[in-house]
Amino acid sequence: MAETYYVDSIESLQAKIKLAAPGDVVTLKNGVYTTTAAINVRNRGTAEKPITITSETIGGVEIAGSHGFAVTAPAEYVVISGFTFTHASGKASIGAGSSHVRFTRNTFQCVGDGAYLNVAGYDAQVDHCAFNEKKTVGSMVAIAATNGQVAQRFWIHHNHFRDYSSTGAT
Repeated sequence: MAETYYVDSIESLQAKIKLAAPGDVVTLKNGVYTTTAAINVRNRGTAEKPITITSETIGGVEIAGSHGFAVTAPAEYVVISGFTFTHASGKASIGAGSSHVRFTRNTFQCVGDGAYLNVAGYDAQVDHCAFNEKKTVGSMVAIAATNGQVAQRFWIHHNHFRDYSSTGAT
């Protein structure tokens, strides 16, 4: 039977994510949380029962600090929803070997050089997100290649990109 977990720290979020099974929902209570390492997601949901990691209310949780979510193989059918990301750029990713990962209803306003979100996994979806105020080196969303193979079937739709300035550097 699917479970719903409510957590109130990055440590408890990471612990519940490690235990999450198909259909489970892990909800981080509203507040500002500062990371010092990646929030790792390696779980496998199913098409009928994805694993959902969400904020208590949309925009009610800010993830600041050095890292964001790192979704890596063998993760599949994972949904990350409702967060505001202000952590370091280049530290949120849908990694190679993952599939059917969805970022939805999030706000990205990261700091420093690098992409706000790196995508290398297959069948990823990024929708209804806001990407704000990028004035440093790097793109808002970067599609990556691994072993010569770029992410396949990436679907990005219904997002808002606002206030992007190229620094002229590559």
